[in-house]
Amino acid sequence: MSLEPDEYKANLIVNLPAGWAGESLRIPFRCGVPVPKGRICGPATASVSGQGVTDYGCLVETLACWPDGSSRWLAVEGVLSLSRVGGPRQVVTVGLRPNSENHAPYHTQIACGNQKDAVLDVLSNRLYVGRPDTRVNISIYINDAKKRKISLEITGHEPVRIKGPVEKLVVRGRFGKKRDLLLVGSVTHYRPLAAMLMTITLRNSRRARHRGGLWDLGDPGSILLSEFGLDIELPSAIRTWYWADGWKCLSWDCLPINQCDDDGNGESRELWSVFQASSGGENWNSVNHIDGQGQVRLPFKGYVLRFGKEEKRGDRITPLCVAATDFGAIGIVPRRFWEEFPKRISVFPRSVRIALLAGYDEQVHELQGGEQKTFNVWVVYPDCKTQNVHGLLSQLVGLSFSSVTVDHIPSDFPEVLAPLPCTNQWANSRLAEFAEKAAFGPTGILANREKVDEFGWRHFGDTYADHEETHYQGSLPLTSHYNNQFDLLYGCILQRLISRDPRWDEIIVPLANHVIDIDIYHTDQDRSTFNHGLFWMTDHYRTAYTATHRAFSRFNASTKRYGGGPCNEHNYTSGLALYYFLWGDERAKEAVLELANWVIAMEDGSQTPYFVVDCGPTGLSTMTSSHDYHGPGRGAANSINALLDAWLLTGEKRYLEFAEVLIRRTVHPEDNIAALDLRNAELRWSYTMYLEVLGKYLRIKRAFGDMDTMHEYVRRSLVRYAEWMVDNEEPYLARAEQLEYPTEAWAAQDFRKTTVLLCASQYAAPEVAAGFRNKAIALAEAAWRDLLRFPRPHNVRAAAVILTQGIWHLALEQSSTDVCCTAQNTNGRNLWPREMFIPQRTRVRNKLKSPRGWLTLLLRVTNPRTMGRLLYLLWKWRN
Repeated sequence: MSLEPDEYKANLIVNLPAGWAGESLRIPFRCGVPVPKGRICGPATASVSGQGVTDYGCLVETLACWPDGSSRWLAVEGVLSLSRVGGPRQVVTVGLRPNSENHAPYHTQIACGNQKDAVLDVLSNRLYVGRPDTRVNISIYINDAKKRKISLEITGHEPVRIKGPVEKLVVRGRFGKKRDLLLVGSVTHYRPLAAMLMTITLRNSRRARHRGGLWDLGDPGSILLSEFGLDIELPSAIRTWYWADGWKCLSWDCLPINQCDDDGNGESRELWSVFQASSGGENWNSVNHIDGQGQVRLPFKGYVLRFGKEEKRGDRITPLCVAATDFGAIGIVPRRFWEEFPKRISVFPRSVRIALLAGYDEQVHELQGGEQKTFNVWVVYPDCKTQNVHGLLSQLVGLSFSSVTVDHIPSDFPEVLAPLPCTNQWANSRLAEFAEKAAFGPTGILANREKVDEFGWRHFGDTYADHEETHYQGSLPLTSHYNNQFDLLYGCILQRLISRDPRWDEIIVPLANHVIDIDIYHTDQDRSTFNHGLFWMTDHYRTAYTATHRAFSRFNASTKRYGGGPCNEHNYTSGLALYYFLWGDERAKEAVLELANWVIAMEDGSQTPYFVVDCGPTGLSTMTSSHDYHGPGRGAANSINALLDAWLLTGEKRYLEFAEVLIRRTVHPEDNIAALDLRNAELRWSYTMYLEVLGKYLRIKRAFGDMDTMHEYVRRSLVRYAEWMVDNEEPYLARAEQLEYPTEAWAAQDFRKTTVLLCASQYAAPEVAAGFRNKAIALAEAAWRDLLRFPRPHNVRAAAVILTQGIWHLALEQSSTDVCCTAQNTNGRNLWPREMFIPQRTRVRNKLKSPRGWLTLLLRVTNPRTMGRLLYLLWKWRN
């Protein structure tokens, strides 16, 4: 069938539970679709088709655009039905067309007042769901450390998507006297399913005190809570309560627990409950779960389920619940019930309580300064009195255990460094075997999650830094968190795209959520170099103790100079950006922009106490290893990369312009490369990360057709450094005696050299490019050889590098040399001279060497406003 003139079609992969035996399944979905330049301009509509597929309507949202204004990424959200499930993986087609008529067959069912026909209505700090005669009343409750209820004040609510099959309401609030405890919630209403996804984020917006640069639990900036959750009041008494443990144990005869008629003993009588107290794994009481006093206080292994006088215990449970009432059935599914323990569901005669942070005994939950946590709950409201309970249980499976993703990214898209290799090319490579073992092998990422019990509301999603075991000599079992170093998330997403293996989702989705919530410092109250930054991984060869995912613990402080905080050398955004484009999760976009704005803020000299002498750029975003080095290195690489990702997300020129300022500061086509000491591996190994980002910059500029002077500046710089690499580079382990710890990580980092050379070969003259490619292939072979000699080559640190770099090697090795850039007459262009950048701290030191500098300082501090600002910044910068 021929396409309509402006129609664009793409394949979506629908992943279902393996072994699912149901006849049909209705699935809500939201995913990103890449669109070639010029195909879709302006608003769009979408339809989903395929064998046995029913499309209930889609909502289309533009995520990013090409420079000509046409859509580059679209988010498609809706509901589809598979009439007969033919296997765990099915392919459907989405057709995208311009929406010229702008008509909508729906009227909104969202209200922010008392509207009779609304399905979602926010009123008096409560959410009313369903038709007027069958409404379910949902409210949030939260208790402080002394189990006193804290009132919620709604500060704002806004419908952000209306008049379609999918509607969304965003709610913001704060809690009672704890004004720094914020709530951001959203309710996504899937009208064809009569279902809502409630997403609730709790954020402690305070700064941590972090005395001495140490970030342990027990910090004065923390907020202590005993319990937090949802109360769901039903339209009438529960007649029958049904539950099932996930889709694997679902019985189509259902499991009636009790006839729940109220016998007059009161509405508070608990009829049924399930409490997941710990992960239920072999290492459920791991030292990973120590509290601020250094104690593991989890009450027991797994879960306990009680109804009547009966009690059942087990390891892990994924409850799917249905309450049958006189007004229809209500379905309830808290997401990641056991993985993000402790959680509890309690059933009463006319209500259900879902404890998302469940209390037990006298224990409390400590939300650290700048930390947040997001929870998700599905609620299916009564659509009619004759609602089929068996069908509702099936629907809960579709809500909870399915996913929809696009099947590929076109070759010219700037979100990847090179056209991704095809699945067949990848499947027959060493990379495929390596990725299988690194992710799913007996010592892989998922297995190591069990090893240290990387579960619970704070830990789930992070990866155990197993490479640290080699040189760890502590007395406690090692607990080391990886915190997405080298952008493990990005590598996993790329592997998912190429392999089309949904098992990667078990790593990707939890990891993205963890980075967004736990690893980023969500506060405005600390110094500008820390606010909204990304925390380092646990310090090398030390256990985390009570520092959780914040690197530095007081128990590891051996010197007064020990400690630190978020830093430009640990700032990884590309995985979050690609996650946003593919999954359509707005929180990922917000996280990328947080990290990019952090780069800009840390360069703002007016936000440091030095401003009284010099308020120019600080240099803190481009330094690597020392304050005085502002050449190629991972500090500048990560900062420029974050700005480029923010530009790809928003199209805002300010991000690109700031990135170009940092590039001109840190590299030049006529650099004296020998003077940079790049062969000093311990000090300068990360220069290849920087050159890789230059390759990304060039690919973006070419994709956007912007071959300006800055493009030529970067092209010449990249080629110049690649020429130096051909003459000077060799495998790191060929000089093992110069390395403090000659581990497999060095072999993994050699792959970056291959990436840089292959990337540079696309921008060099043919005879030069051939030399780049030959050198790259030789280095890659040596890297594989050196890596596989080690007893544990698949550890997470090596994997984080190779899962990404191995793909670029496969892709670029097969591509032909592209010399379109060098075909232009560009040699005559006047480029900027090399900038001699001096960081703020050094400039201040130099100025204060003269009497004039001291006089300037004295004159400024005598100004009351300047003095007040100085005292304020000194207070923020205290340590």
